[in-house]
Amino acid sequence: MESENTNSTDLYSLLAWFEKNRKQIISAIVILILVGVIIAFVQWNREQKEITAGEALSAVTLTGNSSRPSADSLLKVAADNAGTVAAGRALLMAAGQLFADGNVENAQKQFQKFLADYEGSPLTPQAKLGVAACLEAQGKKAEAIAAFKEVADRFTEANTRSHAKFSMARLNEADGKLELARDQYIELMQEAQRESQRNSQSTFGPEAFGRLNDLMQKYPDLAKQSAPPTTTQVVPASVTPASK
Repeated sequence: MESENTNSTDLYSLLAWFEKNRKQIISAIVILILVGVIIAFVQWNREQKEITAGEALSAVTLTGNSSRPSADSLLKVAADNAGTVAAGRALLMAAGQLFADGNVENAQKQFQKFLADYEGSPLTPQAKLGVAACLEAQGKKAEAIAAFKEVADRFTEANTRSHAKFSMARLNEADGKLELARDQYIELMQEAQRESQRNSQSTFGPEAFGRLNDLMQKYPDLAKQSAPPTTTQVVPASVTPASK
């Protein structure tokens, strides 16, 4: 009986408190509802923008013929739908098309714009590689090597890292740093062997083997054994990279 009286007292107290604070409670509920509506609208609006941007990119890229979309058309998609995933892809594709067209400086500008506008995108490694390739195309070897090294050190995806390392080796070979280039080619081949053991194919293992073989034939003094290792066997200890 005493418990029932206590519960009744608590209920009356709660009702009294509610009556006293009715306006504040109703205002808080209305605010929560409005916030929920706004969040839902923002989410819906974002999704609609993504859909619109995706359709715009598809309209430009799926032209029904073998020709590639122009850089200008891709840049328009990127500008009209800024901030969306599709716009980021369009910007990156435009940069690649500009590079293919020989407009290297503008391509570099667009790659860098992508990095600034879409920080944290999963396509960042590709944009970084694009910047490095543009630097190489402009004859800026030291800057290009530094840019490729950043990609190789920062990103772990196998082909992205291998692409960067292979480019570094090529540039070092062209710059007359033959021992460093040799060691980098061998390192790439060793990585390709490890990838093969994990049932993953490295694009640049065979490329590195070919460049190393050519280098050894042209400069026999660089050889550490009678013949360069094949891409299907682990590089013997006798041809492991010299200390840098």
